[in-house]
Amino acid sequence: MRKLIFILLAFAGIFLFSEDISAQQSANNFNFEVEEVENSERSKLILDKSFKKSKFDEMEIDYLPQVIKDVLSKDFKGATAKKAYVKKKDGINLYKVEIEVDGKTQDLYSDINGNWTDQNGIEYI
Repeated sequence: MRKLIFILLAFAGIFLFSEDISAQQSANNFNFEVEEVENSERSKLILDKSFKKSKFDEMEIDYLPQVIKDVLSKDFKGATAKKAYVKKKDGINLYKVEIEVDGKTQDLYSDINGNWTDQNGIEYI
């Protein structure tokens, strides 16, 4: 009976210890990511859940910033912009451009500086 109790306590200790290590590793990974994005106000805002959930508002293609039009024509030769959208919050604009290339429609996302991003505004490197 003592051996059974000892074995159960050993397994409980191993289980609790491994959970603690996992939690510490997760916390360390999270802290690393937070430190990295805190260098930029833009990154903090874009990671904000309310910004992610907010909707894009349709806009005239003519009102897209010129830098986005220039990057679009350079990176996607032969593409035609069909629709444009903008998402705004606290002075940060994220643009969505619906383009057509060879008969296929594709959505592109860009910040105001013409940097391609994902739909949440995280810049591609």
